[in-house]
Amino acid sequence: MNLLALSGYFVICIFIGFGLTVVLSALLPVKNQDGFRSWWWTACFTLVLVSLPYARVEWLTQRHGEGMRPAVERVLRAAKIKGRLDYYKVVKVNEARADIIMVAREQTLTNPTEGVVLTADLEMRNGNWRANTFRFIDSVKRNRDGTTFPPYW
Repeated sequence: MNLLALSGYFVICIFIGFGLTVVLSALLPVKNQDGFRSWWWTACFTLVLVSLPYARVEWLTQRHGEGMRPAVERVLRAAKIKGRLDYYKVVKVNEARADIIMVAREQTLTNPTEGVVLTADLEMRNGNWRANTFRFIDSVKRNRDGTTFPPYW
């Protein structure tokens, strides 16, 4: 997902926030219209809409992410990342498969703490999570420049 798509998502959230504000103002009694701050409601609705993907990912990570740590460590070794794992997040999960985002830090010649973002497809085998594939999303060292949805750095 690139910057244009993320900007488009933000603009769509603003328009939906504006629409929800219009609906809310239409439902208010006429005598309460003078104290209604539409800009405040639009900003609040937009903030909630923008944060929904993060809230969903955090909820999935809290609920399903505990047993995935060994698979994440194996992916980092297979990807030859010489650094430390900052965090990983569960984006999609069901009983047999999961998609995760991993953010790690590694030292390069030009940047002592380069952020590396990977995605991985995990599969449940014999009660343990195993990685099927992984892909670099953002890494200067590996000539990748992309973003995830929701974006993580």
